[in-house]
Amino acid sequence: KLADIHLKSGEILKGYKYISRAYSINPEAVEQSEIANILNYALEITSLERRAKKGNDKVLWNELGDSFFNMGVYNETINAYEKSLEIDKTQEEIALKLALSYKKDNQTYKAIEQLKLLISQNSENFYANYYLARIFRYSLGDEKLAKTYYLEAKELLEEQKDDFTSEQYSSFKYDIISELGK
Repeated sequence: KLADIHLKSGEILKGYKYISRAYSINPEAVEQSEIANILNYALEITSLERRAKKGNDKVLWNELGDSFFNMGVYNETINAYEKSLEIDKTQEEIALKLALSYKKDNQTYKAIEQLKLLISQNSENFYANYYLARIFRYSLGDEKLAKTYYLEAKELLEEQKDDFTSEQYSSFKYDIISELGK
């Protein structure tokens, strides 16, 4: 029952921990309960978190963050990626995922701060510029800043063309040109 309360209130990891504990005490009861269909996943996630904490392992924190992101549980995603970046601040992809997680969790200003930090560390980060442009246009309605970041993203996309598949390149280019035409 406690696990169900936490799961319904969005405290997924806490709910999973209760499922895991209940299973270790009375496996049959959990297997026959309403939450049996998520039992394996709950056991896997709680084990992953335990191993990440024990080994202070950025790879495991990233895996946990990715799992939560794919489930749409952004508060847990943010927590995992922040722990990973505490271990190794040079993970550009994880820093970008953290920014996107902030945005998905309606923490727009934290997303902007994270994206600007990425750009300060690597001014040639296409994705940081692209997502900043989108946030400024669609979340804040700041057309001037959106245009600035779209122009920078367009320039970076052209310079880094070989880093993208032809499909990705075409899609981004089309999107940016469309956005600049608005």
